[in-house]
Amino acid sequence: MFGSPHHTIEPFKAAIAAVHLILVPLTFLPLFMDNNPVRFGAQTDRWGNERVGVTLVKEWDTHKEEGATLVAQCDGLYESFKTEEAAPKQFETASERM
Repeated sequence: MFGSPHHTIEPFKAAIAAVHLILVPLTFLPLFMDNNPVRFGAQTDRWGNERVGVTLVKEWDTHKEEGATLVAQCDGLYESFKTEEAAPKQFETASERM
């Protein structure tokens, strides 16, 4: 608001960062700048032209342990999804219960 590039008004313009991150190959994404992680977000200029913005994660050095814990939890959740998906499925039909 009032000149902030981070306040996109239209949902279509706000989705540009998510769509960009889904479509771009990982090799083209900068994950760190000056040894600090970055975040991607939708931005607009004063005329409403949308773009993907890259900014540093604020206060990363003071909250590095919490960030590592969160990443570990997300990795654990991802691994549990992969394990659940790989497990053989048991299907039954209605005639089996009659």
